Amino acid sequence: MNVFLILLSIFGNIWVYKISQESLVYFVICATAAVAFIFYLSKNSKLSSYLALASFTVLIVLGLFGFELRDFTITNDEIRVRDERLSIYPTNLLQIGYYLDAKPEVLVARKVLNGVVKQLDPNIYFFAGHPRERIGVDEFEKIPYILLPVFLLGLYQAIKNKKVILVLFVIPLLINSLNTNSSVNSSLFPFFVSTIYLGLVQSIKVLKKYKFKIYIYALFIFFYLLTMLQIISYEIY
Repeated sequence: MNVFLILLSIFGNIWVYKISQESLVYFVICATAAVAFIFYLSKNSKLSSYLALASFTVLIVLGLFGFELRDFTITNDEIRVRDERLSIYPTNLLQIGYYLDAKPEVLVARKVLNGVVKQLDPNIYFFAGHPRERIGVDEFEKIPYILLPVFLLGLYQAIKNKKVILVLFVIPLLINSLNTNSSVNSSLFPFFVSTIYLGLVQSIKVLKKYKFKIYIYALFIFFYLLTMLQIISYEIY
């Protein structure tokens, strides 16, 4: 287990600093959960599994307080769309139209589904939501986009060997789908950190066999720092 890679995975992004600005307590919990899952994936000990479970549970419970019931209130625009859709149905099919487009349970399920789809957009995490920025949300590049290939490699490793890490994604994904107005989405932070860590470890294993690996490391560090400077400049200016 590489301490440098752990620190890079956790602190090598602007996301972690946004979380700390939102709440120091939440930052500590997110960082603890991330480290605990990295230890669990690397060591698979009882202590690390208990710590991972405890911190993840606290993170999810806190995430449930991030949304309000009014998020499921039907807006005037949604009422207009609903009425327009109902007007299309023939008179003898209005009851079916009600169940498909106007029933409250259906509308709530549709809101949750739309929230899940939005949270699945990788642009939210690597490209500040571009080109589909959300209205009323202060988007930012949570993770340097140069780490996207590393993340995908780590995700492949997670699906292949460490399927338990997917729990880190599915449950927070459902929680965040209830509150799509937040740009921080802190509960997904441990998933991305753990996955990026796996990707970095695997990348180093692959590159070890090549003689020119030092040049690849140097190029990666250069472009990584360049990307971070770009992200920071966007935040400042």
